[in-house]
Amino acid sequence: MKTMTAIFCWAISCALFAQNLELEKYLDEVKRSNESYKALKLRSKSLNDLSAEADLIYSSKLESSLYHVDNSRPNSSPSTLGVKTTQNTASIAVSKPTSYGVEGSVSYNVANTEIDGASSTVIPENKYYENYAELKISQSLYRNFLGREIKSKDESIRKSAKAGKAEQDFKMKNLLSDAENIYYQYIIAGKRVQIQEAAKERAESLAKWTLSKTKKNLADNADYLQAESALQSRELDLLLAKHNLRSIAQIFNSLRGVNSSVISEKVELSIVDHTKNLTAPQKNEFRLDTLAIKYSAEAEMAQAIASSEVLKPDLKLNGSAAFYGKTNGLSDATSDSFGSKNPVYSIGLSLSMPLDFSAKERAQSAYLAKSQAAQLEVKRKEFDDAREWEDLLTSFEELKDQLKVYNKLEEIQRRKAINERKRQKNGLSTTFQVLSFEQEYLSTLSLRLSKQAELIQTYTQLKLFN
Repeated sequence: MKTMTAIFCWAISCALFAQNLELEKYLDEVKRSNESYKALKLRSKSLNDLSAEADLIYSSKLESSLYHVDNSRPNSSPSTLGVKTTQNTASIAVSKPTSYGVEGSVSYNVANTEIDGASSTVIPENKYYENYAELKISQSLYRNFLGREIKSKDESIRKSAKAGKAEQDFKMKNLLSDAENIYYQYIIAGKRVQIQEAAKERAESLAKWTLSKTKKNLADNADYLQAESALQSRELDLLLAKHNLRSIAQIFNSLRGVNSSVISEKVELSIVDHTKNLTAPQKNEFRLDTLAIKYSAEAEMAQAIASSEVLKPDLKLNGSAAFYGKTNGLSDATSDSFGSKNPVYSIGLSLSMPLDFSAKERAQSAYLAKSQAAQLEVKRKEFDDAREWEDLLTSFEELKDQLKVYNKLEEIQRRKAINERKRQKNGLSTTFQVLSFEQEYLSTLSLRLSKQAELIQTYTQLKLFN
């Protein structure tokens, strides 16, 4: 018995001295402890960093190769041209595309050649090094002209990353909106419990009073039965209110990563004052989920352009300059290759094009249709958002007007019920009339709380546009 008393006293002291959990602190706990929120935040950051993938399109690329060739293939004159050729080659090259359709590369190549059995008259140098440095440049003249293809790929990657980030950001905002809404719903559920507890106390008082009158034969037994029935009804309403409070508390705690239906902190707020002071938030041009669809559509349009470019004939203007060095020694060949003694210049055109023209036409039509479909989806989403905003805003203002009336009606119903109880004590009213007025008062309280809950939910939905 002493142990139970100690536990009860400890629980009372915790309730008395517990700090009030304000909304901002609660939302901070959700951000820190909710795994879904943390996962969304990580995804948002990763998608933001993923836009750097577009930089790889323009990044320099290193290529290198090493080859050994042992060639004993028969030739027309072995005694003159040799019976075997051994060659070792190495090359390294750096290439880079640009955003205006020009691709350039710089390379250096080393080749060591040895010919066995060749006539020194015909081939005076049967062992030599041939090195050369080469610069190549190509300019797209049709496909990817002025970098149309590569720029579209860049835009597609960046817009896709932005779309993904906006989608994750909206989910984070929506989760916090749900948390904010449940915070106020918990407060309202607590108010319902308080209302039902007070109603039960009044019903108990009435039942005792009618029982006393009945025992003294000053009231009919029907009055006592009515009062007792009302008491049981209030008891049931209180149990339902407590069950609702416990269910909301479970969600409240779950959102901050706590597996419990008991909230140790105080969560108190004048819900009447809070709803009176609510004002509609400002609307951004696009809600985050709409922005995600908009970016996604822009990414699809850019990808459609890039894919259409791939189907075009690839006509390029190519130019190169190479400087050769060929000697018996590696150092001399290398030195000569960085001079201008043995240059080789070239310029020309190259053409590559698909020959399945019908497939090309169908593919281009498909890319165009996909791009148009994405644009239509954006327009529809913008229309739906505008309509939803107007509906929510209208509901918000209407609910505020309704609450003004409910607050006045609640006060009238309260005074009416009190007055009727006084009249009953003076023998001027019946138990049925008192219970009817009490029920009207409780119904008004319940409807006022429901409207406040609806107003707060509407407000949190409006904030998603902000």
